[in-house]
Amino acid sequence: MTLTIQDLNLHGELPELPRSIPIAKLEAPTLDERQRAIEVLTETLGLADLRRGETGQSTAFAGKGGEIEFFPASGAVWARDAAADTGYDNELRDWQGLEKTRTADGTVYALNEDISASLVERSRALIEATGFVELHADRTSVVLDQVAELDEKGRIIQSGAGAATVVTTYSLEGLPVMGAGAKTHVYMEPTRRAVRTTGLFHCWRRITDTYKFDLSGVEEALQVGLLKDPELLMYHEKGSRIEVTELTFGYLALPAMVTQEILLPSFSVAGTVRLRDDKMEYFEFARYHHAVSVDQYSDLGLFNPQFAIMN
Repeated sequence: MTLTIQDLNLHGELPELPRSIPIAKLEAPTLDERQRAIEVLTETLGLADLRRGETGQSTAFAGKGGEIEFFPASGAVWARDAAADTGYDNELRDWQGLEKTRTADGTVYALNEDISASLVERSRALIEATGFVELHADRTSVVLDQVAELDEKGRIIQSGAGAATVVTTYSLEGLPVMGAGAKTHVYMEPTRRAVRTTGLFHCWRRITDTYKFDLSGVEEALQVGLLKDPELLMYHEKGSRIEVTELTFGYLALPAMVTQEILLPSFSVAGTVRLRDDKMEYFEFARYHHAVSVDQYSDLGLFNPQFAIMN
């Protein structure tokens, strides 16, 4: 037994799927290929006396000032200046060009266009220097940490902005690439005279080949994973109400420490399960589901260990 579209209380319309999509084969950059990035990050972050070690899932270069990690499964690189926070008493940061917007949930802090543009430009310069410029990079934005100090009763004593992250996302043929394995983050903090880069995370497996795949339609694609979800099916059979608040079609890139050979067409799903006969009992869920089946991949001559775990 499976779920049907009618069993899901959708908040919005079903996503429109293209008639065909490319399915991409992936390859992880090697440590030798990332050597330039490691040298640039060592200098940019002011690291010194780094010693190489193996963690089981990464190669680490660590010293007193911070560390750089390379993940061979994906070619990802993570780096940080461990001393970046030592000059502050808390997580609040004094940014120029800080703007406040009051909402029903409280005050939201953001940087004005000029300051945001300068951080993006600084991020791009570092990405170019490290060799992390990618063909499929999509949108870049500046995200500020939202910081609040509370008293013992949970009331806000003070709030403000924390560190900034310049976020770059990725896409393929107009479809978003979702998940932990498709992002570039550059971390920054203000100083009295300038802005300081305090770290970076970059994960993107390069695309080596693509295969055209014809989609039958959104309901058929949902039947591969979401409509067979065993947990949601169990709660539906017990009379619970399943509400889907987010349903996005794109590709899934797996975390940095996981080997991935195929960029997986997937749905990102989020929602709420409201238990039967109790208006106060519910839980929220968020997960990814495959949109292409094992047999459909086999028809293209493709196989990946992740296909064995369908959801």
